[in-house]
Amino acid sequence: MEKKKPVQVFDRENVRASLFPVSFKKDGKEIRTLQISFGKRYKKDGKWRTSTVFEPRDIRKALYVLMRAETYLELSNYRSEQPIEETDQYYAEMQGDEWLEVI
Repeated sequence: MEKKKPVQVFDRENVRASLFPVSFKKDGKEIRTLQISFGKRYKKDGKWRTSTVFEPRDIRKALYVLMRAETYLELSNYRSEQPIEETDQYYAEMQGDEWLEVI
């Protein structure tokens, strides 16, 4: 199974929000939308890991990356739960042919 690449990634030091494309069936139609993965990166035993536990000093970083993700969605006129035909057109307009590349 191929690992999905994020459409967009927002970082502030060790805090990251990533937007991933997902699809599912609803009322007989295949729907595509985006999900947000959110976490804090840290290194342990030489390997990078992700945690969903934050310290008080991480609050501003978390707010920053989430606000950037929200702004990105607003500026790109993203609509949640679009039928697949509309979503393909949206992705093409949003990022060109390489919409799955991390910017």
